[in-house]
Amino acid sequence: MRLASEPTARVVLCGHSHRQAVVHGPHDCLVLNPGSVGCPVFADIPVAANLEYRSPHARYAILTKRQRGWQAELLALEYDWDAASSRALANDHPKWAQAISSGYVK
Repeated sequence: MRLASEPTARVVLCGHSHRQAVVHGPHDCLVLNPGSVGCPVFADIPVAANLEYRSPHARYAILTKRQRGWQAELLALEYDWDAASSRALANDHPKWAQAISSGYVK
């Protein structure tokens, strides 16, 4: 589905791209991708380097209805990425451990 064919949508929520973003689409539609928590990049695909933030922070968004439309706040915060990385190593996923602890793929 293309956004232009859905002029009544005021907010479109996206996911799985691991990329935090806010975009104003057609017909004043707000397109929001809140980011990812616990997996800042795709550690298992070759193009991950094109998507990474080089930061292990958990990313999320707060969407608020305002009088003149929607407002999105993008946030990044620390969490225990060392523990998450250790768990990935314990489960035999060294690439994931690297990505979780650093926010980038070697």
